[in-house]
Amino acid sequence: IDVMFTDIRMPKMDGIDLVKETEKLSRRPKIVVISGYDDFNYAVEMLKHGVQDYILKPVKRDKIEELLQKLDAQIMEEKEMRGDLTDRRFPGR
Repeated sequence: IDVMFTDIRMPKMDGIDLVKETEKLSRRPKIVVISGYDDFNYAVEMLKHGVQDYILKPVKRDKIEELLQKLDAQIMEEKEMRGDLTDRRFPGR
């Protein structure tokens, strides 16, 4: 998984706990929080744990497209640095 989108409030685990759980992974995905809560404390907590972006609802399609392009460029750069240019989802990349 390269990118993970999450919310703050979810039924079984909140977004902050989910983000903290990803810290245990050997290779963390880029994490984006999409939330209806315009709470500075939530945003700060998420950013402390390496979240790439915190987007407020309602989300505009062009914002998501722009963000995905930025994340794709970061992921490709990291893969080049690791020498891992094989991307099974997109042959030829």
